[in-house]
Amino acid sequence: MTPGVYIDEKNAFPSSAVSVETAIPVFIGYTEKAEWNGKSLVNVPTRVTSFAEYVERFGGGFKAKFKILDANPAIKQETFSLDGKNKVVEINKDNTLYLFNSIRLFYANGGGPCYILTVDTFRDKATLEIKADDFLGSTTKLDPFELLKKEFEPTLVVVPDAIVLGEACYNSIYTKILSHCASMQSRFGLFDLVKQLPSEDTTPIVTKFREGIGMNDLKYGAAYYPWLKSGVVQPGEVTFENLDDSIDLATVLPKREEAALNIIKIFKGAQTTAEANPPAVFKAIQDVETAETALEEAKFTEANTKKIAIDKAKAAVTAAQSADPVVDADVAAAEKALADLTATSEPSDAIKALEKTKADADAALVKAKADAVKAVEKAKADLETARSAATVDADKVKVAEKNLAAATEDLSEKVIFPSDNDKLNFHQSLKATSPTYVNILEEIRAKLNELPPSAAMAGIYTAVDSSRGVWKSPANVSVSMVNAPSINISSEQQESLNVDVVAGKSINVIRSFPGIGTLVWGARTLDGNSQDWRYINVRRTLIMIEQSLKLASRSYVFEPNDANTWVTVKSMMSNFLTNLWKQGALAGAAPEQAFDVQIGLGSTMTPTDILDGKMLITVKVAIVRPAEFIIITFQQQMQQS
Repeated sequence: MTPGVYIDEKNAFPSSAVSVETAIPVFIGYTEKAEWNGKSLVNVPTRVTSFAEYVERFGGGFKAKFKILDANPAIKQETFSLDGKNKVVEINKDNTLYLFNSIRLFYANGGGPCYILTVDTFRDKATLEIKADDFLGSTTKLDPFELLKKEFEPTLVVVPDAIVLGEACYNSIYTKILSHCASMQSRFGLFDLVKQLPSEDTTPIVTKFREGIGMNDLKYGAAYYPWLKSGVVQPGEVTFENLDDSIDLATVLPKREEAALNIIKIFKGAQTTAEANPPAVFKAIQDVETAETALEEAKFTEANTKKIAIDKAKAAVTAAQSADPVVDADVAAAEKALADLTATSEPSDAIKALEKTKADADAALVKAKADAVKAVEKAKADLETARSAATVDADKVKVAEKNLAAATEDLSEKVIFPSDNDKLNFHQSLKATSPTYVNILEEIRAKLNELPPSAAMAGIYTAVDSSRGVWKSPANVSVSMVNAPSINISSEQQESLNVDVVAGKSINVIRSFPGIGTLVWGARTLDGNSQDWRYINVRRTLIMIEQSLKLASRSYVFEPNDANTWVTVKSMMSNFLTNLWKQGALAGAAPEQAFDVQIGLGSTMTPTDILDGKMLITVKVAIVRPAEFIIITFQQQMQQS
């Protein structure tokens, strides 16, 4: 060193521990799209902070279609009257998806940042089959839970689409979620039970769930029941397009609604005319697609036929060569037949004819586009001439405008009618003239609005954590954007759901109270008989403390394992826990009663531990428990004066 003044700064305070986020759910399921900036987001856990951001990256909801069926008088159903007859609406097969509306319910109940993990998309699909492999992974599909292991932030796991599989998801997807949360030690699963139909009883549904969920890692999950009759799907979102294609409104609506029937007749007539006279370019495209399909099918058929013939020829060669005795002439004939088949590379006459048809269709398409462009240009010129004439003839201008519109339609690559505006006008006209049509749409909307409760609970967890803290039970809280539970559970019925004397698999009930509203009326994990992990807030608070101290302790890895480091680590943890105690997370009149941090040689470590490079720390905490049962005892006393 050279002569001079030097400054040496030393840290006076230990590192501080910061509470990790406690309510960042990851939603796993199906979305309309999954892309951002031209890149696919399928099987990519993606963070979004608002519903608008979700729609921007993952699109809207699935356009489910429904049938109108006769009610079955033998069973209890939710029916409605249609022209004096009891009817029910039933969703089409492979049309049931819950993620989009569940996200809406999540944000309606206080949701914030969350992760979306798309396993598949449904854009331009009329149906989408829910497959367990999409959630579990297979030899051909990625395992979403392996992908999530690389993400630190998510703390809740919600899979609303899984319940479409019914009871089959209990011992496959749900058990995998519990296993994933246990291995990560930083996550908590929210589970739904299957929807209870009006004709069903609660007990068998609950029993099958308890039997299917197993016994492993139950402290890392909670189940909620029943489903919710929400209001997230608005009346304007349901139209005639939600009706099955086989339904003819002209035969469904009563004859007395003449105005509506006349509107349907006009609309169908315009649609038939448009389909019978498609735009020239659209028709040429259809011809190309038809020719291409026929060519591909013929090529596949010929290739398959040739493969079968070659296999038979090979078998004939093998049979001739292994004959006893071997006849050389037979072997030569079989080998020649095989050689002739394998040497043939020239396409058949049928393939050549189809290739010519395809080429002709391609040329016709090019010509149709060129002719349409020329027609549009001519129509524009004619219109300009009519408008710029010395004496403007209004009739000629109208004719020119009509010709330009027709030429522009011929350039279109799709049938112009019905446009989105045409469909909207048709829908609104029917709503104005047909009460029956409105009733049908309301029945469909009611079906779409009946949702599993897990996403709403994820939003409530977020809201409670933000306002009170993770140590407050997410119970005795109103459920927003919900009209009522799908079924009413009484206090007597809840007893067997809340306390499972056999295995402790508690199911939290959402109940409706007159004059109060719909409340979450349960706060237990699936490990309801455990004194340690019975309550959701206890499990989640300890997850928060564990992960916060784990992250804070990373800075001490490879530090000297001596008393100075031990004092620093203990001070850092004690300060963190003291702050939690002041906020009400820990029980006790003083910090000494709320927690205890032990570290050091002779208390948590032996000399062998130090030689092995281990720093062992013991943290004990007294987490606040909820007052689940408030019992007030009343007793009369003797008159005193």
